[in-house]
Amino acid sequence: MKPSDVGLPNKLCPYCDTVKPIEQFGAFRKHCWGPRPRCLKCHAAHMREYKQGFSPEKKREYREKETARRAGLRGLTLEQYRKMQRSPCQICGRLLSKAQTVKGHGMHVDHCHKSGKARGTLCTLCNKGIGVFKDNPILLRAAARYLEKYK
Repeated sequence: MKPSDVGLPNKLCPYCDTVKPIEQFGAFRKHCWGPRPRCLKCHAAHMREYKQGFSPEKKREYREKETARRAGLRGLTLEQYRKMQRSPCQICGRLLSKAQTVKGHGMHVDHCHKSGKARGTLCTLCNKGIGVFKDNPILLRAAARYLEKYK
């Protein structure tokens, strides 16, 4: 169904200076602010240009800033945060290799969602597991009892 069929408005893309159906502008993923300011085609071209300007040094600098920001959010110093990321999972005991960490499969610094404070280090699977159970120990104990019942 086209926007014109249901009375949806058209929008002018200021980058290509073309009026297009609003569905060709996409939407912001993290926010509900409505359509993007430029059409999807212009946005894709802009992102290609933007990413080409990233040198390896600039990428490294960005990662450092992001790591420091996350450490601060968890109430840790940057050194404490890095040390936790190199420690084993506190549930399964798994320790990731340096290669896995570089690929983005690093350890997660688990945190309390109410206070924001760090609790410990978890591997991706354990972190997702407790997330699925909404950090609720009662649900986790019930799941453990269920598994033990059908051993």
